[in-house]
Amino acid sequence: MTRPASLPAGSKRSLALVIFKKGPLLEPNNYRMLAVSGFMYRMYANIIRSLLTEWCVATCQIPDTQYDFYPGRNTLQPIFFLRHLQHAAQTIKSNWSPRLHAASIEFKQACDIIPRDALWKYLWRTCMPAPLLSVNQDMYNRDEYFLNIGW
Repeated sequence: MTRPASLPAGSKRSLALVIFKKGPLLEPNNYRMLAVSGFMYRMYANIIRSLLTEWCVATCQIPDTQYDFYPGRNTLQPIFFLRHLQHAAQTIKSNWSPRLHAASIEFKQACDIIPRDALWKYLWRTCMPAPLLSVNQDMYNRDEYFLNIGW
C-alpha cells in the first residue's frame, strides 16, 4: 500500500485572527483565536472530516452520550432528556426523594491540550484505516499560522 501524497506546505498556511469576546480588554481569556485557511484547504479538510465521520459512525467509535459534532444529533437533545427527567423526578409519588442530581462537564479547549502523538497512537489502536490516519497526520504536520492582531 502506498502512502497518500502530502499537501503542499503553502496550502497549510492560515491567518490567525485574535477576536475579542467580552469582558475587560486586558484579560487574555476574553479573546479567542480564529484561523482562516485558504478555500482549497477548507474543501480538502471538509472531505477528510466527512470520511472520518463516516468511519467513526460505521465502527461505533462515538459514544451515545456524544451529541455535538455528530450527524443527526445536537445539544438540544440532552436538554430535552434532562427536562424530562426533572419532570419525572417532581411527579414521583413514592417514598423516594423527588430530587434530581445531574452533572455536566465541559472540557474547555480539550482538543488544544491533547498531545498529537498520543492521539495518533490512539487512532491506530482503534484500527483507523492507515490512509485515513495518514492524511489526518499530514494535515497537522508543519501547519503554519500567521498572526494578525487587528488593533
